[in-house]
Amino acid sequence: MTISGRTKLIAHLGYPTEGFKAPMIYNPYFEKHGIDAVVVPMGCRSEEYAAFLKLIFKLSSQCRTR
Repeated sequence: MTISGRTKLIAHLGYPTEGFKAPMIYNPYFEKHGIDAVVVPMGCRSEEYAAFLKLIFKLSSQCRTR
């Protein structure tokens, strides 16, 4: 799997992240089907969720304008 500047990042938010299974399920599926996307676990505690989401959306909007 190669991550490029066009790869869609799918944030899997939560805390703790050690038990997340989504990357193990979806990333091989994306690779097998030629989908340029990747699920990335991102540790975020519940009290920080609102502030973290604002940053994620800001990053996304910057990437779409290029």
